[in-house]
Amino acid sequence: MNKISNWVLVLTAVLALVYVNLNTWQRQQIKLRGEILFLELAPVDPLSLVQGQYMRLGFAIEKRYDSTPEDQEVIQNGHGNVLAVISLDDKRIGTLTGLLAPNRRQQQPHGDDTLELQVHTRLFDFDTGSYWIHIKQNSFLFQENTEDRYALAKYGMFRVHEDGRYVLVDLADEHLRPLTPKP
Repeated sequence: MNKISNWVLVLTAVLALVYVNLNTWQRQQIKLRGEILFLELAPVDPLSLVQGQYMRLGFAIEKRYDSTPEDQEVIQNGHGNVLAVISLDDKRIGTLTGLLAPNRRQQQPHGDDTLELQVHTRLFDFDTGSYWIHIKQNSFLFQENTEDRYALAKYGMFRVHEDGRYVLVDLADEHLRPLTPKP
């Protein structure tokens, strides 16, 4: 019996290492190959955002969304996890234009001026069918004693994979210049 428990322990450790390394590799691939998207930060006093070495973030698309009956069906079938259809302007600044079920992605091509972003929805008002759109990235880590640089942040700079997964890679100023200096 002791031999079996040792093998189970070794197998669990190997599987955990494989999972962590695969997840890290996938995020790196999104950073390297994902499409760039800028999402406007929600207006918040920067002094209340900076707490230690991170900044709490809110995005302009995280708002009350008055859903259509089709959207409500998508949200209910996805248990709140949906794809947000993001329209891009010529500077790649995104605006929320609709919702899709995650399994409908391949069936509805949008073109070069849109992206799909994995988001979560929560019921806001049952009577009106309003939902709250939520992006899972809610903080940005930065180097100690550099918080003044990030007070100029107006946009979150994302890299987005074709399936809607994303990574926040930097914050950007009003001219879309990244705020983190390159080494």
